[in-house]
Amino acid sequence: MGYLVIRMPEILRLICRESTADLRAALQEGRVSASEKIGNYSSLEWAFDWPEGVEILLEFGADPKQHFRSLVYPGAGRHSSAALLLKEGCFLSQAHLYKSVSCDDGGERLRLLVNELTARRKKLRKLAEDSLPWASISGYVGDKILDGQDCQKILGLLVEHKIPFPHPFTTQDKIEKFLMNSNGETVYHDLQNKQCAEALYLAGFLDADMLDSKGNSPLSTLAYYAYYSCSDFIEMIEWHMSKAADIHRRLPWANESVSHFLVSQIINYALFDRRDDHSSHKTKSENNLQSLITMSDVFFAPTRIPDRCNCPCSSNGCTALSVFLRELSASESWHCPQCVRGVFEKLEEWDQAYWKEPRAFIRSLTFNALDLNHTCFANTRKGYVYLRHLRPDNEDWINDNRDEQSALIEFEELVADLEQEFEKRSLPLKEFLSGPWYRRVKDHLLTRQPHEEQTIAGARSVGVELEFCGLSVPDWMEICIANKVEELSDEE
Repeated sequence: MGYLVIRMPEILRLICRESTADLRAALQEGRVSASEKIGNYSSLEWAFDWPEGVEILLEFGADPKQHFRSLVYPGAGRHSSAALLLKEGCFLSQAHLYKSVSCDDGGERLRLLVNELTARRKKLRKLAEDSLPWASISGYVGDKILDGQDCQKILGLLVEHKIPFPHPFTTQDKIEKFLMNSNGETVYHDLQNKQCAEALYLAGFLDADMLDSKGNSPLSTLAYYAYYSCSDFIEMIEWHMSKAADIHRRLPWANESVSHFLVSQIINYALFDRRDDHSSHKTKSENNLQSLITMSDVFFAPTRIPDRCNCPCSSNGCTALSVFLRELSASESWHCPQCVRGVFEKLEEWDQAYWKEPRAFIRSLTFNALDLNHTCFANTRKGYVYLRHLRPDNEDWINDNRDEQSALIEFEELVADLEQEFEKRSLPLKEFLSGPWYRRVKDHLLTRQPHEEQTIAGARSVGVELEFCGLSVPDWMEICIANKVEELSDEE
């Protein structure tokens, strides 16, 4: 019978024994080093369950200025170790805040982290007041906790004047990890947990709508991250709104407003939640969409709060409704017809109950059916949103409407005809869309138009023969409109 022999490093053996006398003696005699690493973990990380051991290791020179996973592990002993390491300057991150919520300690660990972050920012202000010329910091003096670009500017001034960072501050190249500040972002940028946000606000971080160095507000960064549920996402939106966040601010990289960008993400959640016939998914989707109605004065004000753009999909600037319809037509959920149809029917119900904007429906749906380019999002092509780091003036991403001018003229003529037809027939919106609108738009797509005639004639003049095959009828027209109710005859 064989035996497996495991050689345990001496420092780890001493930590496991939890004998303060033995550990202190070994460190004094030089048999072990307080800075020793075992695997990917430092001796401090291994000793996290033993606060007395952490204290001894710190006494003998263990470096606390690093990232500790154990900082947010649950347990009373670990809480004491976390307090020791925070006092000595260990790094802080948003991930620590998130994970501390799971400690199941009534928020005690979260408060410990937030209070330490607050204390560090206050020490930074005090260092600036004691070391920098008054003229350079006069705008930052006061009781307000440094955050965002203000924090970044103070750091820059300290570096510029070559002011050394005293204990417990870390070295210049790691100071942002010590202060949990990067690129001028506030503590609220990319923050996805309401409990964390509330703890920060109560601690004195009162400006929850401060812009970062790129002009992004905390609210505008919410939509870039996957949440466990749409309800968590909407909960964060509501929290920011309660703190007077400007939901109608224009996005720095696009023509669209923050509110409309958030709406576009909520519609995607709703489509995902309705991906099958399971009743709980349907209920979840409807509840998520219905939650928007509780904030209808903010999100759904089609005529009162348009975007500052002139996208032809909406007559006076894009609205929440046109954004909703844009996302539906651009959705990749056509393999799940019932989820798209269900969301579309919900929009029709809301139009009857809240918006009463049938012409907006007609215009936006016609624009999407003709596959014209949206300009409401600078980094959007055919309704698809690209990542925010792309430059809006990049030729590969901008929607260039110059080639669409003729098509846009025909679009306006088609919309005028459809609106006139709608007034003439006096049908409910649902019946009009599934009957006259569907047939007229489908006929337009399959019939050669004047601008296409010009293209064919131009090609023929240089000896090229083009054959017109017609435009394809979008799947969403067949799913959301044509198949919902029986078509009405032209005689009705």
